[in-house]
Amino acid sequence: MEKLALKSISRREFLKFSGMLAGATVLSVSPLRSPFLPSLGDHDTKPRLRDLAEKLGIEVGISLRTIDRWKFAQYPEYINSILQFALIKDGYTNSPDSWMDDLNVYEYLTQLSRFAKKNQMGLSIDNLFNWDWFNPPHKSAYLNDGTKEQVDEFLRDMVRKHFEVPYFTDLTFASEPTGSDQDDNPYWVTSPLLRIYGQDWPEMAYHLAWDEAQRTGRKVGEKLSFVYAVGGMVEVPKSHHADYEYQNLSKLKKKLTDSLGIERPFAIGMEYHIHHGGVQNPSNGCWGPAAKQLKKTDLIEHFQRFNEIGDMMINECSITGTDDPEQKKETLHILLEAAIESKVVKRILFWTPFFQPVGDAQNDEYELTCDQTGMFTENYTPDYLFDEMYKIFESYQS
Repeated sequence: MEKLALKSISRREFLKFSGMLAGATVLSVSPLRSPFLPSLGDHDTKPRLRDLAEKLGIEVGISLRTIDRWKFAQYPEYINSILQFALIKDGYTNSPDSWMDDLNVYEYLTQLSRFAKKNQMGLSIDNLFNWDWFNPPHKSAYLNDGTKEQVDEFLRDMVRKHFEVPYFTDLTFASEPTGSDQDDNPYWVTSPLLRIYGQDWPEMAYHLAWDEAQRTGRKVGEKLSFVYAVGGMVEVPKSHHADYEYQNLSKLKKKLTDSLGIERPFAIGMEYHIHHGGVQNPSNGCWGPAAKQLKKTDLIEHFQRFNEIGDMMINECSITGTDDPEQKKETLHILLEAAIESKVVKRILFWTPFFQPVGDAQNDEYELTCDQTGMFTENYTPDYLFDEMYKIFESYQS
């Protein structure tokens, strides 16, 4: 009877129950420390989050913000929390303005790459270039009416500048090429990439990156991954957009394999900006699947299906649209358990979890539709969502 009862409860319920047994230890722990996670900054023998995830074949990461770079010098807790992860990414270097003439961003990325290499972490430097780089107010908006020669020169320059960063482990060569709206039907967005190169522009972008990797002595597939990042409703299993993108990626893989002789030329990065209360309006910032659209068994099948084409990565992840910790934990369980049990997801990266208001209410509201709150406190120490993630990975250790 007791065994049958245990089998009937979910992993989420089991962890919640077992956590109650540790409740007595809370009183003896500093309010900035959780009783469930390893000490940050001492010599505790408990493994880091990244160590638990690595045993399951998963690289767990977070994205940072360029505007937060000063925290490295002023807050040891910030560094200690970052070191719990195996990979860092700066999502705020995506703007073309950062790459055209902003030396501060180059200096920051150089320092960030040294930090990552020293601490044996991966570093993603985000997008090689993106379709919306040619919209105002970006400086490169002049290329909307540019000639092929002008656009060719700009793209080659972007590739060269990315590869001048001394150390990085992956690069997104194409970001949301088939669109990213809240419908599940793909659409092609307007940009010089589409106007000049057509729907096959990701193939062109890949070859540019491949050639530069060869020139600079980097070998794709060995400590360097090229990532195709998808958006829209590709994240929702069995959606029209997912079916379309699967066929699209299958064709791209064959072309690249045939021309370059590499069996799995790229990884597939999916963006799980999961919202409670429905799919958000694009004007609110990040949009993506509603929590109710995602079921664990369907996600497992979904990840395994796309892994037939390339390594599966959850390259952006956030759970928003609710202030209820229990709702966020429930959604976290669905996504993480599906990723782990699929045995094919190579990465899970949480989007800008060190949120802090900047004093602009409209901007802060916009950021909160993307940023993963509840992962860290305002003092940069782990919060309840980190604790829950640690327990989930810990529960799968043999």
